[in-house]
Amino acid sequence: MDIAPFLDEAMAQLNETDRHALLLRFFEQRDLRQVGVALGSNEEAAKKRVTRAVEKLRALFVRRGVTLSAAGLAASLTTNAVQAARQRPSFMPSPRSSRRPAHPPQPSVLFKKP
Repeated sequence: MDIAPFLDEAMAQLNETDRHALLLRFFEQRDLRQVGVALGSNEEAAKKRVTRAVEKLRALFVRRGVTLSAAGLAASLTTNAVQAARQRPSFMPSPRSSRRPAHPPQPSVLFKKP
């Protein structure tokens, strides 16, 4: 299922920490330990944050009539992130970079339809 048409709007409805956790995990392909460090917590807290954020995002999609499992959504996020990475804006650090942007990137830049 193509979630791109709804992704920007749904991501914008998440709070900043949830949005940042998802961007780190799926767009920058960071492991949970790295997500935890970036969020000022630990790996276990990052795992819970990402899981809860995916569930919140899934609930937003369900309200729009898009039904998919949390695992399906995570897979779709990964697919959209890979597509967006091909068009990485110059202000985004490379996925291997430990430097965090001063302002988290906006979903519309990261998850646009190719």
